[in-house]
Amino acid sequence: MRFLCKRRRGKGAEHLLLVLVLGFVPASAEALASVQAQTPPATVENLANVSFNADIRVFAVMAALNAAGYDYETSDRQMSAARQLVRQEVRKADPKLLGRLQAFYIEHRQNMDAVRQAAAFVSLALLIEAPPEFRLSVSKKDLPEDVLQVAGFEELVRELFQQIDLNRLWNAVQGHYTAELAAYRPVFLDLIRQTLAYFRIPPRIVLDRQIVVIPELIGPSRLVNARNLEKTYYIIPGPVNQPGENRAQLQHEYLHFLLDPLIEKFGSSLTKYERLLDVAQNQPHVRSEYQNRFMMVVAESLVDTLILRMTPTADPNRDLVALFRRGLIFSPYFYRALASYEADQGQTMPAYVETLFAGVTEKIVREDEAAIAQLELEYSRQEEVKRQAEREEQQLRLRASRLNTLLLEAQEAVRQQQYEVARTKLQEVLQQDPDNATAYFYLAQVASQQKDHATAFSLYQRADQSKTATPVIHAWSKLRMARYLASEGNFTQARTYFNEVAQMQGELDGAREQAQSALAELPKE
Repeated sequence: MRFLCKRRRGKGAEHLLLVLVLGFVPASAEALASVQAQTPPATVENLANVSFNADIRVFAVMAALNAAGYDYETSDRQMSAARQLVRQEVRKADPKLLGRLQAFYIEHRQNMDAVRQAAAFVSLALLIEAPPEFRLSVSKKDLPEDVLQVAGFEELVRELFQQIDLNRLWNAVQGHYTAELAAYRPVFLDLIRQTLAYFRIPPRIVLDRQIVVIPELIGPSRLVNARNLEKTYYIIPGPVNQPGENRAQLQHEYLHFLLDPLIEKFGSSLTKYERLLDVAQNQPHVRSEYQNRFMMVVAESLVDTLILRMTPTADPNRDLVALFRRGLIFSPYFYRALASYEADQGQTMPAYVETLFAGVTEKIVREDEAAIAQLELEYSRQEEVKRQAEREEQQLRLRASRLNTLLLEAQEAVRQQQYEVARTKLQEVLQQDPDNATAYFYLAQVASQQKDHATAFSLYQRADQSKTATPVIHAWSKLRMARYLASEGNFTQARTYFNEVAQMQGELDGAREQAQSALAELPKE
C-alpha cells in the first residue's frame, strides 16, 4: 500500500503547502475532564474542523488524465466502477484531442512514478478555478515544483469538459461519491476521537484551520494524497473496498493537521542537529521527499511513531526498524519518550511537544542507529532460521508424499500379486524411513503370500514395534503373529496376542472381532 504526503513550501508564502505558525492552546486538566464528561458529538463536523465534499475540479482533471492514458491501479485491485465508466466515456472524445492529451501525459511524466503523477495532477486540480474556465488560480511562478511540471494540462481539461460534456458525466457518478462520502464519516469520527483522546485535548481546539476530505474515485485504489493550501488541509483518498482500510493514512494526515503548527513552533531547537540528515538520507528505503528537508524527517518521524503508539502491534521493535530504514531516524527516541507522556496523565500532547523535542540529542540518534542495526541483524537471523525451517518442512512434505506414493504403488502391486515389484518399492521406503511401520506390514504380507511365514512373523513383529504404527497396524500385526503362533502349537503366546487385540479400543478394521473369535476356538489350557 502506498500513499503520498507531500508537505513542501510554495514560492509564495500564501500559497500551496504552507505550514502555518499558529498558537496551540493546551487544555487544562479541568477543562479536559469537563469536555470528556460531555456526550460525544454525533458528527465529525461537530467534533473537529472537517468537511466532506466532492470536487468537480478533481474529477475533471482525473477524467482527463485517464483519457490521456493514465491506467495505473494498485496491485491486486480492480478499477472502481466510477473509473471504469469514466474511462469508457472519455474515449468518445475527438481523436485529435485524445492524441494531444496522450502526448502531454507522455511528455510530462518524466522523473515521476505513477503515484507521484496522480499527486501532481490532483494538486493541479486544487489550484485551478471551477468549470468551465479551469484557469490557474495562482501565478505559475508560485506553483510547487511538481505541479509546475504539469501546468498547462488545465487547458486540455477545459477542452475535454466542453467537448464530451463532463458535467453530465459528473452528475452520472454522483451516487458513487455520495456513498463514498458517507462511508468515510464514521472512519474519521473514530480516528479523530482516538487521536484527541490520546492528545488529551478537547474537540474544536483549532478554529482557524480546517480539513477538507475530497474522495477521488477515478484514480488508483487506496491512494491518499494530501496538500495544504493556506489554512486548509486537503485530504484526497482514492477508492476503497472496505471503509477504514486506509485508516492509517487518514490518521497520518489528521496528525499533521494537529502537529504541524507545534513542530513549526518548537522545532527550531532541533535545527542544530541538521547534520543528522545524512543518517536519514543514507537509509535504504528513504523517500526522495526527505532530500535536504530535515524538519520533514522530524515531522514524519513523530507522526508515524504516534500512530504506532496509538495502534500497538505485536512487535513494535520490528516496526521501529522499518521506520528507521525509511529515514525516520527520530522514531526510536520518540517511541520511548511517548511512553513517559502516556504515564503522566496530567500532560497534554500540545504541551509535551516542546519537552519531547528538548530531549533529542545527536548522541541518542547515533546510539539508536547502532541499536537498530543490531535489531535488524537479529531479525535477519530469525528470518533465516524461519526460512530454513520452512525449507526443511517442505522437504519433509515432499519426502512424505514420495513415501506415500511408493506405499500405494506397493499395495497395488501386492493386490496384483506382483510381489517382487512390491518388495522393491517397500525396501526403497525403508531406505528413506527405516522405522516405517506400513512398509514392514506390507513386506510381511508379501512374505506370507509367498508362504514364508517365519519371515512374515518377524516383519509383523517389526511393524508392531515401530513408533509410527497406527492402532490398525498394531492390531492386525498382533492378530497375524497370534495366528502364526497358534499354527505352530504355541497357544499360550498366541492367546496373549489375541487378548491384547481383543482389549484394544477404537476402530480396528475388524481385527478385534477376529481376535475374539480366535480366542473361542483355541484349545483350553
